[in-house]
Amino acid sequence: MECLVCGEPTKSRVQLCARAGTDCRKAYNRVYSGALDLEPRDTFLARFSEFEARPRKPAAEASPCLICSTPTFSKTRVCKGTERCMKARERVRWGTLEIEPEMTFRHRFEEHEKRNQTAAQLLGLTPAEYKANKLREQARESRKRRRKAAKLKALEKYGAECVCCGETDPEELTVDHVRGDGSSDRSVRDMWNKLASSPVTEYYQVLCKKCKVA
Repeated sequence: MECLVCGEPTKSRVQLCARAGTDCRKAYNRVYSGALDLEPRDTFLARFSEFEARPRKPAAEASPCLICSTPTFSKTRVCKGTERCMKARERVRWGTLEIEPEMTFRHRFEEHEKRNQTAAQLLGLTPAEYKANKLREQARESRKRRRKAAKLKALEKYGAECVCCGETDPEELTVDHVRGDGSSDRSVRDMWNKLASSPVTEYYQVLCKKCKVA
C-alpha cells in the first residue's frame, strides 16, 4: 500500500506512514484523535489539506498571577510558583474562593487564610490538621451530593412513586427487591449508583419506607 499523503510504501492499516516531522505524521495524529475521518480514502489528501489550511484560533496570552504577578497560562489565573500561590490555587479549585473580582482577590485570599488559622487555633489543631479535616468534610459532602443525584436518577427510571400508596417524596422512597433476595446486593457499595447506571429490570420496585416495613 502507498501512503495517502506522500505516496511512499507503507504497511500501516490506515495507509499513513507517520514519519516524524512530516505531514504524514500530522495526518496520522488527526485520524487517531478523531479530528479527521479516514474514509473515503480517495479524497483524504484533499480533506487533510483543507483541514490544515483552516483558520486557527490565536494562541492564548499569559496573564499575571493574581498572587505573585508571574505570567501564567492557568485558567485559575494563579500560578504554581510559590506556596502561597498553590494555596490560593487550591481555594479556587475547591470553590471556596472566587476569582472575581480580580482586584480584591489577593486581599480576600489573605483574609481567608487568617480565618483558617484562627479556626485552627480555636480547635487546638495545627493548620495541616485543620486542612485535612476540611478536606474530609468536603469529601463527605461531595459523596452525599453524588449519592442524592444517583438516587433521583434511579427513582426517575423506576417511576419515582411508591407502588402501594403513591408516595412521591424522594426522601421517603426506597427500593425493594421483588423476589426478596436483597442479600445478593449487600456487597454493592452504592445501590443507588448501580440502579442509576443499569437498565431497568423487573427485580426492583419503588416503595416508601412505611410500606416497605409493613
